[in-house]
Amino acid sequence: MKSVFAFALLLICSLIAAETWIYEKTVVELPMGEAENQLGLILAPDGYEELDSGPTSFTIDEDENVYVLTRRKNIIKKFDKDGNYLCSSKYEGGVGDAIRFLGYHDGMIYTMSGDLRVPCIRRYTRELELVDYHRIRTRNSRYYGLSFIENTNGDYGFLSNNNPQRVNFCRFQLFDNEYSIAGADLFDFDFKKVDLSKIWPTGIGYRFLGYDNNFHFYIENLKGPLMATELGITTREGAFIHTNVEFDYHFTHGIHLIDIINLVISRDGCIYHILITEESIQFIKWERIRVEQ
Repeated sequence: MKSVFAFALLLICSLIAAETWIYEKTVVELPMGEAENQLGLILAPDGYEELDSGPTSFTIDEDENVYVLTRRKNIIKKFDKDGNYLCSSKYEGGVGDAIRFLGYHDGMIYTMSGDLRVPCIRRYTRELELVDYHRIRTRNSRYYGLSFIENTNGDYGFLSNNNPQRVNFCRFQLFDNEYSIAGADLFDFDFKKVDLSKIWPTGIGYRFLGYDNNFHFYIENLKGPLMATELGITTREGAFIHTNVEFDYHFTHGIHLIDIINLVISRDGCIYHILITEESIQFIKWERIRVEQ
């Protein structure tokens, strides 16, 4: 009897592991150029070691408006989901240094400055008007690979690393006109640990991207340097879900920016991506359309 039960359990687990989510890709081109209502790209001259200059980060709100950080790193430009220009932020001299990361939370646009020693948080309205800015007090001197995220308790902060097996979350605490950083759990439950290397091998590693309302964890497989990557998903119970999603990045098109532009995972499970080439800047949405076994 026990062997029958074990076999049935194994069969169920194998079916779960074999599940594949099929996504549909929608591409919208954002206006490209040097005008105020466009996004610019400046390529370094041949033979020079300077990095190309272009958009470096983006985020979206609940209406799928997209906010893009431009090559002038204190300027944010807002477009609707169809790629129509809406507005821009103003240049704010003396408000921290150049910003590098964008996030959206509770009706506000958050930015993190690029000064890794004395980072600064700015907050903007959805109309890109500056609300306030605050330095960060912390014992740590540097932060790398930041991405904004909200934990399951509603605390807003960032990931200090992207290892899916050990994700560290730091929330913002405002005190005396400065933010301090406090460690906090990203997930308020125990989820089953998954050894991705056994079911989804890679030669480099993985990047944790975020989670949805059903606590599926979205993970990017880094198959090789300067290559397209693929998306996999795990459940809180430890099951692995394959997808048909592959992400193309600017470096495969000969564009050499200082940062990989972080993906955005919405709470309804859609994935958003910006792809930069010499010919276009694409706002890409991946939406699940069916499940296959």
